Amino acid sequence: MIVKKKKQNIQIIPYDPNVANGQTTQKPDAQNTSNHSKAGYTSMHRFGWIILSLALVVIIFVLFLFYNYEKTSGKKQLLQDGTALCSLITDAARQTFFLEDNKKNVNLLDYVVREKGLVYCMILDNKRLPLLELGRYIPEQNSQIARNSWDSDYLLTQKYKNDQNGDIIYEFSKPIFLQGNKAGVAKIGLSLSHYVYFNKNLNYLMGTIALAILGLVLIFYFLLRKMFMPLYKINEDLGEMITENRESPKIEISLHGETGQIAERINNILQLQQNKNMELEKANTDLEVANKVLYYEKCRTRGILDNLKTGVVFIDSMGKAILSNQKAGHLLKVEENAYLNRSWQEFLEEQSQELGKLFREFRQKENIYGHDFLEHKSQNGDISLMLCHDCFYLLDEEDKPLGFLWIITDITSQKQAESSRHEFVNNVAHELKTPLNTLRSYTEMILDGEVEDEETKKEFFNSINEEAIRLSRLINNLLNISKMETGHLKLSQTLIKMDKLIKDCYQTVLPQAKKKDIQFICDVPDKMPNSKLDKDLIEVAILNLLTNAIKYTPEAGKVVLKGVLEEDKIFIKVTDSGCGIEQSEVNRVFDKFFRASNEEVKKESGTGLGLSLARNIVQMHKGDIQVESKLGMGSSFTIILPREEVFIK
Repeated sequence: MIVKKKKQNIQIIPYDPNVANGQTTQKPDAQNTSNHSKAGYTSMHRFGWIILSLALVVIIFVLFLFYNYEKTSGKKQLLQDGTALCSLITDAARQTFFLEDNKKNVNLLDYVVREKGLVYCMILDNKRLPLLELGRYIPEQNSQIARNSWDSDYLLTQKYKNDQNGDIIYEFSKPIFLQGNKAGVAKIGLSLSHYVYFNKNLNYLMGTIALAILGLVLIFYFLLRKMFMPLYKINEDLGEMITENRESPKIEISLHGETGQIAERINNILQLQQNKNMELEKANTDLEVANKVLYYEKCRTRGILDNLKTGVVFIDSMGKAILSNQKAGHLLKVEENAYLNRSWQEFLEEQSQELGKLFREFRQKENIYGHDFLEHKSQNGDISLMLCHDCFYLLDEEDKPLGFLWIITDITSQKQAESSRHEFVNNVAHELKTPLNTLRSYTEMILDGEVEDEETKKEFFNSINEEAIRLSRLINNLLNISKMETGHLKLSQTLIKMDKLIKDCYQTVLPQAKKKDIQFICDVPDKMPNSKLDKDLIEVAILNLLTNAIKYTPEAGKVVLKGVLEEDKIFIKVTDSGCGIEQSEVNRVFDKFFRASNEEVKKESGTGLGLSLARNIVQMHKGDIQVESKLGMGSSFTIILPREEVFIK
C-alpha cells in the first residue's frame, strides 16, 4: 500500500532583532533586499564551482600519488629483474662463447632476451669486440657509460636517457672471468617504461577516473542544489516580506520530508518568538512609562531636597553617605564628592572631633526611635555660623532601620535673635527701672515733706513728667511693634503740614541737644506740601531718628534735620557727627533688637526697637528709609515718603 504525503503549508515569520531589543523596525530598501537575494543565488553557484574545482584537484592529486607509486614499484622490480638477468646472461655467455660452442644456448639466450623485453643485450670479448648483439637499440661503445661498465669488476648498474625516444634506460653490466682473467663483459639494458605500466594507459585511465569523479560531483551538486532550492525560495520570499513590511507575513510553499519538518519547526519557533517580542514590546512600553514616572519622582524629590533651607544627608546602614542636597554641601563648605560614597564618620572627624563622636555614640546606642543633636560653631570666612547637627534613624513601614538621616540647620539667626531678645529684656528692664526709680524717689521726697522750696518742687514735678513721658514712649513703641507684627496696627491718616510736623519734632528734642551742648540745626523749606499721613506714627519715626542721633553724638557735636522736596518724593534727612556704624552691621541696624557692637553704642541704654519701628512706619506709608554711615564719621538716615499733595478747598 502506497501512502502519499500531503503537502505542508508552512508559514514563515521572520525574526526581527530590533523588535526583540525594543527598538523601532525600519523598512529596508527594496533594492538592497533584491541584491541580497541575487547574492544568495550567486553564492550557491559559486559554491558549486568550488566543489568542481576541488574535485579536479583531488583527481590530479590521486593520479599523481598513483603514478609515484607505480614508478617506485616498477623501478624496484626493474632493479631486481636486471640483476638476476644480468647474472644469468653472464653465466650463459661464459658457457656459450668461451667454453662451448653451443648454439642451443644462444637460441635460448635470444628467447630469454626477447621474452623479457630487454632493450638490448651485448656480450663483448676482452678486446671489446661484440660477440653478441641483440635488441632494438645498441648503445655506443665509446660513451662514458660503456667505459664505466668495462672498467668495473663487479655487477654495475647505470641509468641514462635514450636520445632517440627519451626513454630512461637502466644498464646492468657484469664482467666474465676465465681462470681469474677478465675474458669479456655482458651488458643488458632495461627500459623503465616496460615496468611502469601506468604510463602506457595514462590518458585513458586519467580520463576514465576524471569522468567518473566529475560525474559523481555533478550528481552531488545537483542533489545539493535540489536540497537547498527550497531554502533559497524561503529566503527569497522572506526578503519580499521584509521589503513589503507585512504585518502578518505568510509563505505558501510545498515541502516534503526532512526539509518540510525543519521548515515547520522554524515556523513554530518564529511564531513563538514573535509572540514573545510582542510581550517584550508591551513590557518595554510599561517599563518606559515606569522609568519616566520614576525619573519624574526622582527629579521632584531632588528639587524638594535642594530647595530645603536645611542640609540633608542620607547615610546607609554601613555608615556611608549616599545622598545629600545642595544646602548640606553649602553649610559644610565642601563639595558633595568630598563626602558622598565614603564613611560619614570619617568625614565628620575631619571636620570636628565632636561631630565624629556624636555620630559614633549615636550608632552605638542602637536606639532606632531616638535622636541626638549638637550645636556646632562653624567659621565661613569672616562670618561665624551656628549649625545644629541632628541625627536619627530612617525607618521603613515595618520600623526596620534603612539608614540614618543627618540634618544640618543654620540656627545663627535664631541664636542672634535669642541673644537680641535677652539683651532687649535687660535693656527694657533697665529702661523701665531707671525712670521708675526716679519717679519713686522724687515722689517719696515730696510725700515726706523733704522738699519745701517751690522751685525745687517744680523741678521735681518736671522730672517726674519727663520720666513718665519716657515710659509712655517706650510702652507705645512696644505696643506699636506688637501691633505691627500681629497686623492690628491701622493708619489714622489726616491732612498735615509737613513743615510744621518737622519743626515740632525739632522743638521736642531740642532740650536734649542743648543738654549735651550739641549744635542742632533745622533746615526746612517755608512751604512744604500738605500730605495725608498718620501724624502720630510719622512723628514717632522722626523722633526715633532724632533721639538716636543726639544719643550717639558726643558733646559739642552736630545734628542736622533737613527737609527736601523733589518732583514726586519728600526727603526727611537726619545727619549726625556721632560714632558711626561698621559696614558689616549697616544692613542690620533696622533689625528688631539689634544693637551695634561698638563700645560707644553699648555705653548708651537702648532697646534696639527705635529704628525697626521707624522703618515699619515708613513702609506702611509706602515709603522707604535709607542709611549711610562710616565708623567714627557719623551717620545719615533718610526717610523717603511719596509726595501726594492735597489742596484744601
